[in-house]
Amino acid sequence: MKIVKERGQYLSEKQKKHINVGSYILGISVLLGMYVYFSGNLFVIFLTIFTVMISFTFFGFALNYGRGIEGENAVTKILSNRSDNYYLINDLKLKEKSGNIDHVLVGPNGVFVIETKNYSGVIICQGDKWCKYYEGKYEPKYYDLGSPSKQAKRGAVEIKKLIDESGVIDKSLWVEALVVFTGDSYIEGHSTVPIISLDGLHDYVKGEKSRILSEVQIKKISNAIAEADIST
Repeated sequence: MKIVKERGQYLSEKQKKHINVGSYILGISVLLGMYVYFSGNLFVIFLTIFTVMISFTFFGFALNYGRGIEGENAVTKILSNRSDNYYLINDLKLKEKSGNIDHVLVGPNGVFVIETKNYSGVIICQGDKWCKYYEGKYEPKYYDLGSPSKQAKRGAVEIKKLIDESGVIDKSLWVEALVVFTGDSYIEGHSTVPIISLDGLHDYVKGEKSRILSEVQIKKISNAIAEADIST
């Protein structure tokens, strides 16, 4: 497989930003704690506790971004087993106000837009609604995860439009959206796009026969996608 673009800095920059903010707030907490030590001011005690909690919230987000980086790297590693007539473009940003597209794989059997999630635990999906299930002390708890399926479909629509506008191939080309889970998770329910485990990704791509693309078409499509990336 040929990697047209390596993983970019989208998640790394977000992780760094949250670590810096968390560290700054934690530094303020330390100063407040020193003041409390000498003054014993009750208000400052509560303020210190509050700032510590805020700082750890930012560190928690940074940890999640780190897991996202691990997941994207794992997908790239799995896809690297494909033959050289497959092209991979990672971490794309096509519009100023849109999010990034984790991976676009272009090969003889079509174009795949892959949304990668490194979640753990029980994940519940009903169509385009996703949440994580927790065993609460008294009752079950559900944490909203946004919609990975909508993200994947939105990315597929953007890539489809880009390919159509480039004119490198006729507009009948289908772009497939899928969500890949790289973490230790259990999925319940059904999604509007295929949900693939990391171990099953290689065989899934191999088994899809949506369109036979020539080597020239694959290269032109991949170049058109890479040139539209505004993240670099």
